[in-house]
Amino acid sequence: MGENTMLRRKQAAKEFGLCVSQTYVQESKGLIPKFISIGARAKALPQREVYAVNDARIAGKSDDEIREIVKTLMKQRNNFSLKAA
Repeated sequence: MGENTMLRRKQAAKEFGLCVSQTYVQESKGLIPKFISIGARAKALPQREVYAVNDARIAGKSDDEIREIVKTLMKQRNNFSLKAA
């Protein structure tokens, strides 16, 4: 999958190893990034953000460290630039 692949909540939950309802809890605690609206009734996360959080968990980062990583990921969303095709 490409670097800009978006994962819907059910897909992201599977990648995180969580049930869908737990993604709402983790999102509210700042332990996973906020889902992005991709349509009138659809939200998703960039796959790279899911992988970054999983990598932090695998590395044994604390919840506070993961919150900082999530904040950084969310700020990076604002660094949009078009790439030449």
